[in-house]
Amino acid sequence: MRFILFATLLSPSASYGLLSRRGFISAVATAESAAAATAISPISSAQQRSSSLVKMAANHAIGEVDVSGTRVPVALWYPKGVSPSVGEARGTYSYVIDIGGIARNFRVGWLLGWLPRKEFSLPPSGSIYDEPSPSSSTAQQPGDAIIFTHGFLGSPLDMSHVCEALAERGFTVAAPEFPESLCASFKNPDGISRAEIVAATRELVDGGRGVRWGLFGHSAGAGTTLKQPGTFSLGRCALCPGYRGYEESDPLLVIASEGDAVNQLLVSNGVDVQVNLRAEAEAGRVTTMYTQASDVYAEKSPPQRGALIYKDGGALPAGATQLPNHISFLWTGVDEAMIELLSPFLPVAKALRLFVLDFDTYLEARDAETTAADVAPAVLRFFAANSQR
Repeated sequence: MRFILFATLLSPSASYGLLSRRGFISAVATAESAAAATAISPISSAQQRSSSLVKMAANHAIGEVDVSGTRVPVALWYPKGVSPSVGEARGTYSYVIDIGGIARNFRVGWLLGWLPRKEFSLPPSGSIYDEPSPSSSTAQQPGDAIIFTHGFLGSPLDMSHVCEALAERGFTVAAPEFPESLCASFKNPDGISRAEIVAATRELVDGGRGVRWGLFGHSAGAGTTLKQPGTFSLGRCALCPGYRGYEESDPLLVIASEGDAVNQLLVSNGVDVQVNLRAEAEAGRVTTMYTQASDVYAEKSPPQRGALIYKDGGALPAGATQLPNHISFLWTGVDEAMIELLSPFLPVAKALRLFVLDFDTYLEARDAETTAADVAPAVLRFFAANSQR
């Protein structure tokens, strides 16, 4: 349904014009019944393997910030031993997929508002990443903080594995929910922007203390990361971005994949991350191009700008059989929850000829963990290196 909504909400008439309205509703209703029949509650079967006994390595909390009168949820992670100063402490993650709520927020509730809302209780990732020098990925100043910005129809928990790992290494991490979230936790009648939400989140955590900040985001959240006003001296990391260039002075890390169908769509529309990075280099804004994740920011003197592009014929994450796709970069916990609830809708999406955001590819690959083992240490080293500058 994430992919059905992607097309339906952007262009409702085009999305279901291939079927009659009655046929569309009938098809979705059938898929919804299948989802209800096959869903496993409260956590996905993959998550039940062994992580149900894993304790949160960092202190997790849920807070909220007021943005022009709208209360916006914020997920928070604090270093171990640091009591949450904002929000209510949690030992597990509450992950919500509210399909009807999203439809109502995007003013197509008359068509899809009856679709289900499901809450998952997900255990922490408990991920341990293999790094050549773990001490090199530790924050160097108390209070150093990072904001994660999720993508369109994403959630604050999309990169929980990285947020946990950052907090474990001494960073405070905050992930606000945006109006286009899959959780649909709040309405946005006044049209508050992503930039406003990020600025308010920064103020919520900073509290006027003037701590150093970094940003990282996935997909549309990568665009937020690249465009957010202000100084982020710990750097900006853009995962799967629609990269058109970067002129800020903050350190930069770009990670993308030729196996990402969204990247392929952007390239076909003239937005090619590799072409644009080369153009910037010719203009004097040189980016160090890495060929494998283990080299990213592993130097004694790391660069100001770096990029890792997974290419056809290039190095794959260990254990992977294909290039990472758009969803591969997310935490396996949210990926498995989406599969659990939404996979019955895939035939509907295909009948409607919708762009499915690599959902079908991920169903076959199930490579979030192998991708994380490659990508997460690179992201950790990037922020730690900038923390040491």
